Amino acid sequence: MFKANNNVLDQGVKPIALFQTEGLKKKDWLKYPTVIQEEYAFDEESETYYLPDETFSEWQNHIPTLNEPVQIGASTVSNIVVGSKELEEVAPKIYYGLMDHSFKCRSQLHYEKSGIPMLLKEQSNDDIFFVGHNEEPSIRRAFMRLYEKKHPEDIVILTNDKTTYRCGITNSDGSLKYPFMICNHDGFLEINGYEGIIECKTVAPHSPARKLIQQKICPFAYFCQVQYMLKCFNRAFGFIVFKMGMALTDYVIIRIDRDNEFIDVMMNLVAEFVAGVISCTEPSIEGQNVEQLNKFYRAKAGNYNPKLEPVELPTECSEVLEDIMSLNVQMKMLLEQKEDLLKDRNKLLVEKIFPIVQEANEAYCETKYGKIIINLKNDSQQGIRFNEQKFKDEKPELYESYSKTLTVVDKDLLKNEQPAIYEQYSIRSEYLTPSKENYCEVKICG
Repeated sequence: MFKANNNVLDQGVKPIALFQTEGLKKKDWLKYPTVIQEEYAFDEESETYYLPDETFSEWQNHIPTLNEPVQIGASTVSNIVVGSKELEEVAPKIYYGLMDHSFKCRSQLHYEKSGIPMLLKEQSNDDIFFVGHNEEPSIRRAFMRLYEKKHPEDIVILTNDKTTYRCGITNSDGSLKYPFMICNHDGFLEINGYEGIIECKTVAPHSPARKLIQQKICPFAYFCQVQYMLKCFNRAFGFIVFKMGMALTDYVIIRIDRDNEFIDVMMNLVAEFVAGVISCTEPSIEGQNVEQLNKFYRAKAGNYNPKLEPVELPTECSEVLEDIMSLNVQMKMLLEQKEDLLKDRNKLLVEKIFPIVQEANEAYCETKYGKIIINLKNDSQQGIRFNEQKFKDEKPELYESYSKTLTVVDKDLLKNEQPAIYEQYSIRSEYLTPSKENYCEVKICG
């Protein structure tokens, strides 16, 4: 017989409903402000309104009418707290899976929440979000079938409540204690009168979390997400339902009970992060995932820019550059160890070089052997498209003189003879490709 501990609940606290994200009837849609109504699309089949996936994703980060400078959703919280020693100390041992894994680093999230755009975008597949979102109804039905078959004695009620909520806990003056806290969920659960939530996940074949989940170990990022939701909705337990394949036997169900000690530490960390965004105080890189930090610094710095001057590094960086140069040599010689060496090199870059270099293409350091130069952006023609039409419209004489018989610009000749003009009309890819993410060349100039 199912039981849960209701002593962990915040007495008398209920979540504050904001907006319904789908299945919204017209009479309820008309109650919303015009600025909110305009964001919805109409579903002819069900004759209800819903938030398109793109808008839904945007509202995970910021709801237009919510007058809060920073809003933190449940799917975002792991990016803030992963790598925290305080949180690891109170984390249940069973959840020590992928402890250092998050979908982006704390520093990148800080920039995003501050409204500072990255100069390069990460390549992503929007179809993954679409598929996961649309699988939720079938995952809920699978959960009910599996749970009721295994626990026929329990009375289970699953409610598909597609509403965005705020946490209802208040301070002594009546203000919200966690004004930044907003949450969506995949369903409210009630089992034998105990209230909980359900979270639905579709696990891709290549996911690093797959092996853990098959052992019924919840990845730490998802554990944080559920604990955050349990606080917001004031519920005692949650079930994460992982769809691993097409058969019912491919589903993995993990129960997570509310852990207030863990939640208290987590909420303090989130509050500190929010305060840092508001005060424009960048978070420390300590404890952050090196690979995610490397992506952040690369995306922040942008493409190769010939107008940027090299940065002179402090003399003490000469040993760091020598170590990076040595790692580069080792990577060429020991291809089978490339992944580990790359991580070591990126660790040196994010800890010692990127914070000083910032957006520059290269940097240098004077040593007794001569000047050591480190290039961090590759002036490769890969990912660059020459805007021929614009060049033709704005520089017709030059276009004519560099045109071939088929009126195609001789771009190689133009680049050699008029490099500034060529650069002016060159379009570099705006995405953070693997070649940009891992480019680093070090050489000694006597």
